[in-house]
Amino acid sequence: DGTALLFDVVGFGKPHAIAHKGGLSNAAFSRDGSLLATAAYNGTVRLWRLPELTEIAKLEHSEKIISKVAFTAAKDIVVTASWDGTIGIWDIEQGVRRRSLETDLDKLYTFEFIGEDGRLIAGGANGNLELWDAHTGRRLAEYRGHSDGIYNIVINPTVGLAASASNDATARLWDVQTGEEIAVFTAHGGSVWSVAFSPDGNRMVTASEDGTAKVWDAHSGEQLLVLEGHRLAVTSVVFSPD
Repeated sequence: DGTALLFDVVGFGKPHAIAHKGGLSNAAFSRDGSLLATAAYNGTVRLWRLPELTEIAKLEHSEKIISKVAFTAAKDIVVTASWDGTIGIWDIEQGVRRRSLETDLDKLYTFEFIGEDGRLIAGGANGNLELWDAHTGRRLAEYRGHSDGIYNIVINPTVGLAASASNDATARLWDVQTGEEIAVFTAHGGSVWSVAFSPDGNRMVTASEDGTAKVWDAHSGEQLLVLEGHRLAVTSVVFSPD
């Protein structure tokens, strides 16, 4: 409906509404919680200072959908992913695009940072993943294995692994440095929408269009548990911090 609602989860007061022309596609907080970015289907991103909700910048990426927006650890840079196949690197203070990374991923669905050194992994409609250095604008590697679009990517920085969830009904585990495919998780009967690592990195959980979530040994690929009960697709899944 073109609005974002900001809730106080402590006081449970009335939510604050943020108007954004065009349907909202994604939103993200900066790490310290002082900034909020809202992304829209019309290709724009708006930046807000919290808690006063003052708009500080409007970023015009393209006319295509912004599928994801995220702040870097330093908070002075915002990164956007667009269905035009590009990754935008934005200077928050100046409100300008520093760099545009031209991927070969068709529509760009998602990306995830690897640590805090400026590297990120992106995934898109063609089923491939690409590793980029956001500081230099260099594409460092390409990972091939999926046969359809990639919806979600998560990083396990303690062991240097990345996991991807795909419309091809699989999740896959990758060595971040080499791009080697470590394991393929194939037990779902529909698209895999989401994947997450346990805090210790030893387990993975996947969520699927088949209405189940499944827990796996992240090292061996063995299926450990099937979580059933939903009548429709499971689109998101996380482990609790403990």
